Amino acid sequence: EEQGASAYTLRCFGCHGPAAQSGGGAPDLRKSAIPLSAEAFASVVRDGILRSNGMPDFKEMDDPTREALRQYLRKRMNDLRQPEASAGNTH
Repeated sequence: EEQGASAYTLRCFGCHGPAAQSGGGAPDLRKSAIPLSAEAFASVVRDGILRSNGMPDFKEMDDPTREALRQYLRKRMNDLRQPEASAGNTH
């Protein structure tokens, strides 16, 4: 998780904010389906498919770093869902 967190801080934090919670104009990545698919994530991060929406590409990011970043974002997504999962548990 450390490699993914470092990549996030270096490349994503400025727009997407702390822990992927949104930095204002950029979306909350914890609520995005894109990190669920390695192919979709690569098309955005490496290939720049959302460049017209203001999302830059990071062609220089190697595959292991990109995958670590994707897993970091998936962890943030799971962290967001944890309170929901435990809310139904009355024990």
